[in-house]
Amino acid sequence: MRSILTGVMLATALFGAKVWACDETAPKTFGQLTVEEVSALVEKGAASVFDANSRDEWARRRVPGAKWVAFNALAEGDLPASKNRLLVFYCYNKMCLASHEAARRALELGYTSVFIMPEGIEGWVKAGKPIEKGGGKS
Repeated sequence: MRSILTGVMLATALFGAKVWACDETAPKTFGQLTVEEVSALVEKGAASVFDANSRDEWARRRVPGAKWVAFNALAEGDLPASKNRLLVFYCYNKMCLASHEAARRALELGYTSVFIMPEGIEGWVKAGKPIEKGGGKS
């Protein structure tokens, strides 16, 4: 037992990682999806996609069907009624953390299938995926 505890403490010290046992109280985290994975989900209508960029950036270009959300003021009314619906949040690129904040808030609201697309809209465009433009509905 002592060697396991020492290993956990060492991993935490070296990597800053939080190590959780199989514990119901452990915080839930969001997953990550690639541009290709999100594209497949969008094509199938299997996910609700949310743009956490500025409203202007959302109007300029977005993943088809993406709804704009205020990443720092995400409310339950912004999200689907089903807490089990697969949610994908993205922002500008890997350096942008707005999608992370929105995803964490969705988890706090009780959603169980929450992901981010770290490459953001920049990665989406770079991969040659189609975009929507204009005001549309947020």
